[in-house]
Amino acid sequence: MMLDITTGVSLLLVAGVLLITWMYMNIRRPTGMPSGPTPYPIIGNVSVFMGKTPPHEIFREMSKKYGPIISFKVGPNWAVVINNYELTQEALLSKPNDFSGRPSLYLLDWITDNQKDIVLAQPTPIWKFHRKLAHSAIRKYATGEYLENLIREIIPRIQGVMTQKAGTPFDPHEVITLAVYNVIASMCFGHKYTLLICDLKRITFLLRL
Repeated sequence: MMLDITTGVSLLLVAGVLLITWMYMNIRRPTGMPSGPTPYPIIGNVSVFMGKTPPHEIFREMSKKYGPIISFKVGPNWAVVINNYELTQEALLSKPNDFSGRPSLYLLDWITDNQKDIVLAQPTPIWKFHRKLAHSAIRKYATGEYLENLIREIIPRIQGVMTQKAGTPFDPHEVITLAVYNVIASMCFGHKYTLLICDLKRITFLLRL
């Protein structure tokens, strides 16, 4: 009986030591990683972003405490945020090859069919070819008459909505945003929406999340 109790206590102690060691290794910041908030086991620093405060304001407050380069943990993955114009310019322009990679996340890999898109793909020769095609198509639309005609068509509709609001204060941000999304939808899907249609308002709502 005494032996069983001793064995049980020993197993609990071993399990406790292993758990504490795993928790420490899970939250330990890798060598050379910039400073940042201390993460929780498993979830990392996800809880910091669960409030109503926009992420850019959270990073701005972090930069006041930890400096312009911040590291934090999102689930099992570490991330680094550069919150400084000069450092961002150096990273993207002076050292593009060092900062052009993309993380391998299960959800993003599933959405992009194993990183076969442009935004989240690794900088491979195929990616460069896709980017070149996309850039050529965007440049064609941006400099051609097609985009100019779409903008001309949307201007009277913006004026109509604003005329209805004449005499009363209102925020034009939503109307202008919906107009921009309408132009994009016309380019991508060949369909013109009314400025206050539910689908476009839902898009703006999702982008604010």
